[in-house]
Amino acid sequence: MKIFYNSSTKQWWHGQNGFTVTFGADQIEIPYQHPLFLQDVRSFDVKPFHRNEILTIGILTTSGKNKIGLGGNLPLFQSLHSYLLQHGILCYVFTANDILQEQPYAFIYCSELNTWKKITVPLPHIVYNRIPSRPFEASDSFQQLKTLFSNKHIKMFNPCFIDKYEMYTTFQQHERLKQLLPKTIVVDNVNQLASFLRTYSTIYLKPRDGNRGKGIHTLTCKRDKSIQLVSPTEAETFPTLQAYWDVYKQQLQSKKYLAQQAIVPKKKNGHRYDYRLLVHYEQGRFKLSGKGVRMSQTQEITTHVPTGGKIIPYHEVTTPALDQQLTEIAQTCGAVLSHQLGFIGEFSIDLGENAAGDLFIYEVNSKPMQFDETDIETTRLHQLKNLFIELKYPNDDKK
Repeated sequence: MKIFYNSSTKQWWHGQNGFTVTFGADQIEIPYQHPLFLQDVRSFDVKPFHRNEILTIGILTTSGKNKIGLGGNLPLFQSLHSYLLQHGILCYVFTANDILQEQPYAFIYCSELNTWKKITVPLPHIVYNRIPSRPFEASDSFQQLKTLFSNKHIKMFNPCFIDKYEMYTTFQQHERLKQLLPKTIVVDNVNQLASFLRTYSTIYLKPRDGNRGKGIHTLTCKRDKSIQLVSPTEAETFPTLQAYWDVYKQQLQSKKYLAQQAIVPKKKNGHRYDYRLLVHYEQGRFKLSGKGVRMSQTQEITTHVPTGGKIIPYHEVTTPALDQQLTEIAQTCGAVLSHQLGFIGEFSIDLGENAAGDLFIYEVNSKPMQFDETDIETTRLHQLKNLFIELKYPNDDKK
């Protein structure tokens, strides 16, 4: 069926006489009105679910500095918004300030104008948390939102970013997962770092809250006790670790750096490669939605494409044993993290493999970026759509 929105009057209606339909967490009834062909009217093709209810999804982000005032991954929001509408699900993007108003409003994507349009909206049934800012998740506004969602029985996933060191300590408590972790410490002082470097002659330094390889570098202790630093863009040698510490102390402490054991990576054609997994919850289990591979090219510190890495097809490196291991790791990570942090419906995992074939978890991300592989992104949209339906209508198998 079609529902309509008039941007001038800020009113919703439908055109099916004798039909009752609601939308949003408060089950707001959309009134009947004879269709009018007005300039400011936009129509939406929707599919009523149980009790003639239109499933309403809100994508939560923060304000941005662009002309529409939205932050976050707008290309992903646009793709998901359009995909859900194609399947009869109403979707919008909102910020905390938008939804906490007496009359909540949000943004929908208008393909004809190639822009986002502001509309009044009901509270959503399900919130897809795509907040791009860790500090915002610690703010009073976010706590207000969580209280509102709890009071209105609005389901939200994912509840928060996954802190790298919290992930490490959580997985350390699990018998299987702790075997997949490179030894990791929080960098506190130069003596502690020296001890760690003596144990593992090459280590990685990375910001605790970093992403996509930003701020990462390696340290290697040479035979003459000099320290070699290598980053994706430069190399530098220090006569001693203390000399390195004097230069980098402020950065290491202010950014809460972690030191991590360097794994000697498995290589293909002389270059290291890592796995990128996309995982979604489905009917009680965490299942792989996509498996990507990233290979280094211009430097051997990271495999991230923005820092010179390239994509290679997963089938070039796969084996039945690897497939089975990755499936088991996805399920275990999802179950452990959801128990610790709250329901995680979508996440990605970065893993490495050493020359002996042992796998290592480098990072788990609860706000996965878009994958470059179009087939993985297509599956992602499908899985998110199914997940939204399952969370709202757990006994409905019609997806």
